[in-house]
Amino acid sequence: MATDKWPSEEGLIAFGSVLAFFKAATVLVKGDVVYLSGDLEVSKTDGSGRTDVVGVALKSAAVGENVLVATVFTAVVKVKAAGAVSAGSLVVSAADGKVEAYPTTPAAGDEQKILGRALQSASTDGDEILVGLI
Repeated sequence: MATDKWPSEEGLIAFGSVLAFFKAATVLVKGDVVYLSGDLEVSKTDGSGRTDVVGVALKSAAVGENVLVATVFTAVVKVKAAGAVSAGSLVVSAADGKVEAYPTTPAAGDEQKILGRALQSASTDGDEILVGLI
């Protein structure tokens, strides 16, 4: 089961210009563009034109330190997963009001169904995870 980082909160975690804390998985310098590299962990982009960028570090941080990130998300919400979802995966709606991972071989028009990006991993049906809405 995914670790709930906001156990006393339900639904909407943040909205508007979303600033969020992540753990630095690499050394970060204020202004670095970052991507989700683990459950609520970010790393500096590696120059490969990544499509999984989550924002910009607002301060410098050593590995393992918390770092404030100005995110690309419109909101961060807590949702239930319909099964296994990897942190950093795009998610779409699933049965029973849950989310599931975006298909690895999407059909035409599937990109219109993207809800957001999983900020945490889920291992089984019913796990609660945080999702950054896009």
